[in-house]
Amino acid sequence: WNNWKPFANVNSANFKYEDGTQSLINANLSIHDRFSDNGAAYGAGSIYCPPQVLRFNSIHTIPRNLTLRGLNPAKKYHFEFYGARAFTSNSKSIFRVGNIADTINTDFNVNDVARLNNVTPDNTGKIVFTLSFIGSFHYVAGFKITESPGSVAGRSNESNSEDHLMESTAMVIESNEALVYPNPFNDQINVNIRELPTGLYLIQITDPAGKVVLQEQQKKLPSGSTSVVQTGFIKPGIYYLQLVGPTYKKSYTIIKM
Repeated sequence: WNNWKPFANVNSANFKYEDGTQSLINANLSIHDRFSDNGAAYGAGSIYCPPQVLRFNSIHTIPRNLTLRGLNPAKKYHFEFYGARAFTSNSKSIFRVGNIADTINTDFNVNDVARLNNVTPDNTGKIVFTLSFIGSFHYVAGFKITESPGSVAGRSNESNSEDHLMESTAMVIESNEALVYPNPFNDQINVNIRELPTGLYLIQITDPAGKVVLQEQQKKLPSGSTSVVQTGFIKPGIYYLQLVGPTYKKSYTIIKM
């Protein structure tokens, strides 16, 4: 995570990819009022981002823009936004680009996220998001960028923060606990469970609407174990792989080619 602490209309440093390599992408938040702190213990049970991401939020009472530059105009990008507030504000945060949008119910939120998929930058490599709200406040705690490999055949305006993760999907998704590869994938994807307790784990793949398209169990042995998940029947697109155990739950963004 890149740990960007935004100030109003000040460009961030270029973000790094998940593997630590440097990208050309930076961000600018047009207006920033203040940060809200949900407390050090907030976010337990989060499966889409580390709990620490949800602790601090940039907050404002008027709409503002988040601009990303340095993107590749020949690629499509997928965005996941996070936001939360540890009290009842009766507010919802809206993230919009072009004519697509998604909303987060931020009150006491842990696992509600906003997803904007298949977004193409303009010819200069720029995408501008509008951050608005229902109620009184907009909250943004962070976002994840996933870059799709390959080129865009045609362009269309319509497409079907302190902490930020620049994630290149053309790589292994690796953590101390598990390895998910290859990503993007075709007819199969491997899930290698490493530093987790022995026992049964559920592997579940869902589409962006939350529909379960695949589900199977894997037994973790003391020496580790790898499950080869057959995915030939899954249509191309973005999916979310969840690995769930007795005391563990984590979600990975994966792309079927």
